[in-house]
Amino acid sequence: MIPTCFTPRSSAEVTAFAWLNQHAASDDVVLAAVPTGNALPAYTNLRPFMGHGPEALDWPAKTRQVDRYFSGDIPDHARAPPSARFTIRSRFAGPL
Repeated sequence: MIPTCFTPRSSAEVTAFAWLNQHAASDDVVLAAVPTGNALPAYTNLRPFMGHGPEALDWPAKTRQVDRYFSGDIPDHARAPPSARFTIRSRFAGPL
């Protein structure tokens, strides 16, 4: 199995990273699933809410929050970003 950080990104995902990088403020936090959050800093100047495990504070709890958020178990009207400590301005629906 290839580690997530070395998984090739699709051209559509790279295009989306470029768009987001141009349209988001550089200090914005982006909510994305772990595989996307891992790649986000390599393609943008943005900060992932959930990124590379050793570099993310409270990685296990954040992983559970992000997985639950993107799982579809929460009705759309009840969905809120996983953490009140962060101002999440963008959500990236990429590979889970």
